[in-house]
Amino acid sequence: MPVDTIVIRVLEKGKPLCNARIQLKHKFIGNYLALPALGRYFYTNCSGYIVIHLGALNYSKKAEPVEKFYKIFVNNIDTGVRVTSTGSGLVHFIEIDLSNLNRDH
Repeated sequence: MPVDTIVIRVLEKGKPLCNARIQLKHKFIGNYLALPALGRYFYTNCSGYIVIHLGALNYSKKAEPVEKFYKIFVNNIDTGVRVTSTGSGLVHFIEIDLSNLNRDH
């Protein structure tokens, strides 16, 4: 399966955040699906990075409505940052500083 590489770096006040819990969520037929599964997480390394290889979000019309992106959650907080994959080998670099987030998401 062709994938894109998603590189996420999580910071707190400009410093790398070690062991931040990352989850990608999107709406699928009215329910949220998560990567990894709900109740599980990816964790950043001590440089604040996580690398995820993500395939394209291709669903048949029978699966509508579906969001064409994933929302990035860090430590169970919706960061307001979205990511998607074209499945064409692109590399996406995303940096999130938790101290700059509006915590009302």
